[in-house]
Amino acid sequence: FEVVIGEKVYKLKKGTYIISNIYVVYHEKDSLLKFDPSRILNKNNNLCFIPFGNGGRSCPEKLIGLSIVKIFMANFLINNLEYEILTKDKEKPNFGL
Repeated sequence: FEVVIGEKVYKLKKGTYIISNIYVVYHEKDSLLKFDPSRILNKNNNLCFIPFGNGGRSCPEKLIGLSIVKIFMANFLINNLEYEILTKDKEKPNFGL
């Protein structure tokens, strides 16, 4: 089958593996040496930010890395913010003689 990328047409056989160049995802053609994280903001595509890769060759430490980030954020929120427990039952005013 044929795949069109830009102005080029590529003929691929069934079962051909296609591997994307992750480096290119995060860099602009005009400034290849400049990392610009704003390129991946407000995108509708789930694969516009792939820090651990994707598929069978993704990073084996992906789950550990994500767990560490969650633990760090939980620790940060617990230790650096003040919390107040809100209840549905408000205290009723005590009127009496």
